[in-house]
Amino acid sequence: MSQLIPVTCARNCYDNCRLIAEVSGGKIVRVRASNDLITRGILCPKAIADPMRIYSRSRVLYPYVKTVKGFKKVSWDEALSLVTSRLGELLSNPSEILYLEYGGNIGLMTRYFSRRLWHFIKAAVTDYSICDAGGGEALRLMYGSTYGILPKDYSRVKLFIFWGFNPVVSAPHMFNLIKDVRSRGGASIVTIDIRSSETAKLSDVHVRIKPGSDGVLALGIANYLISEGKTDEEFIKKYVHGFKEFSEHVSKYDLRTVEELTGVPRDEVIDLAEALYESRPFCILMSYGLQRRVGGGEIVRSIASLPAILGVHRGFYYGNRDGLYLDYKHIQGLHLWSPSRVISMQKVGKYLARGDFKFVYVHLTNPAATLPNSNKVVEGLKRSDVFVVVHDTHWSDTAKLADVVLPAPTFYEKRDVVCGYWHNCIYLNESVIEPLGDSLSEVEVMEKLAEQLNLSPSVVADPLKVIREAVGDEVFGKLLREGVAEIPYRPLSEYQTPTGKIELYSTSAAAKGLSPLPNPPSGEVLSKGEYLLITSAHPHYMHTQFEDVYGVVPSDVTINDSDACKLGVSDGDVVELYNEFGRVLMRVKVSSDVPQGVLWSPRHAKGVDGKRVSVLMSDDVEEVGGGSVLNSTRVKVRKVKEVARKH
Repeated sequence: MSQLIPVTCARNCYDNCRLIAEVSGGKIVRVRASNDLITRGILCPKAIADPMRIYSRSRVLYPYVKTVKGFKKVSWDEALSLVTSRLGELLSNPSEILYLEYGGNIGLMTRYFSRRLWHFIKAAVTDYSICDAGGGEALRLMYGSTYGILPKDYSRVKLFIFWGFNPVVSAPHMFNLIKDVRSRGGASIVTIDIRSSETAKLSDVHVRIKPGSDGVLALGIANYLISEGKTDEEFIKKYVHGFKEFSEHVSKYDLRTVEELTGVPRDEVIDLAEALYESRPFCILMSYGLQRRVGGGEIVRSIASLPAILGVHRGFYYGNRDGLYLDYKHIQGLHLWSPSRVISMQKVGKYLARGDFKFVYVHLTNPAATLPNSNKVVEGLKRSDVFVVVHDTHWSDTAKLADVVLPAPTFYEKRDVVCGYWHNCIYLNESVIEPLGDSLSEVEVMEKLAEQLNLSPSVVADPLKVIREAVGDEVFGKLLREGVAEIPYRPLSEYQTPTGKIELYSTSAAAKGLSPLPNPPSGEVLSKGEYLLITSAHPHYMHTQFEDVYGVVPSDVTINDSDACKLGVSDGDVVELYNEFGRVLMRVKVSSDVPQGVLWSPRHAKGVDGKRVSVLMSDDVEEVGGGSVLNSTRVKVRKVKEVARKH
């Protein structure tokens, strides 16, 4: 007889859904969706495929050590002895140890608590800036924090604007919730995007915009509203700092200029401005891809000015983690210890290739495939003087380059506490099945390494006790009793800036030598023969996860009809994309869904030559927040003869 066991998806996803695993004979045979506010009885393709991924042939089930003949299966004692021997040699010089992880699993125990060991020994870490740093810093300059409207408040929203966001693919439960709000209460959905995405096709209005000109459109809307007297004067007087300076600043963004720079007809600009004014409260939902470009932080700051002048407290969504009364630093031990060095996540390949690190510990990420300028990442990981340890559930691109590979359980195979960055629910996950093979959790490996290195007992604390201290007794008590609780959320009308107000003129930016007023780019400018390459999520994959189920991330590159004609290519042809960072062979899909001069590919696509599209991505950093500029990647294109696919 089968059991039905609740579990929360711990992937780095907006939705973090509540699932129900059907277990028979100690094996997960099926995954169902719960009917809570977030999950609403709907499964995404990844959750559907979970049983296949858990029992995939690509699972790492035992420790392995690389030899001249390939990987050799060893015991945990052998593997840990080798790891701690190499690690111990560098404890006196921890800046040569790189702890490299990201969001392959965002459980509080798996991701955050397991950092304690590495913070204690003062290993170098990254700044975790690749995903959302530019936009996050921009919001802090203006609002003091990044949090916005929670999903439980969507029922009162009259207008949803997805700005550079494709939630049908990357946040399907978010989109379904908003779609239901539209069907029940008459709310409208607008998408502003450079391509005709899946979300754009399901919206009431699609505003197609030139790449990188989003900030110009936002400030043009602001100028129109101010000029027409359609602002909330009482709100501005009470909650806004620098409105006078802002008004003067945006006056140069007249309708003619905005139309020329953005490609959005002036009538559409006016319609959008009027819709915002008439449809309060509204919610502007900005994606992380929007700001992964040159000037991305200033684009987000420009867009975020609109709720401020229209009297809507935090009328946006970007990421809500900062709104939670949950002490992440406490869980990580950052109140006790700190890294010896923090490097840009974009520059990891550069640092590795030049030999800055002698020991690299990798988990919860696949940097050989996902980091920009990934040729340099691979070059660095292959250095003979670098010892690489990978703790992973599956044989990833990076695991295949490691000296030691350690088996990790999936979130179905271990206890954890899961909390995301869209809603404010926190969940207790108990093991659904026993860990496969000899896999050990991130916490267990941390404890074993600390024990063998004879480190302070304070490193190996009780994770549940630490999480209790981070969330408080009341929330934790309910979590233990019911398996789910709501974390208290900061008021939307609270602004953590030096003035205590929304700073359209940012005193923090001025103090940092940045423009105190939003100063977005005019748009992407391409040289002759160049194309702008943008990438975003594919419904079947979480970055490179699920390639063992659905095959490698497709090598498709979408090209506009006119560009395809100029290049002399058709559907199915193979083209080479190349720039100063590398080259990759991709298969053409011709479509008007992308505008001229723009190419689109699934994130981390694997070319027909076996190379990831990440080899083309620039490792430059954005001025605001040091974020990535992945979607400002410029490439050239040439047709090539048919080649055999490599895996």
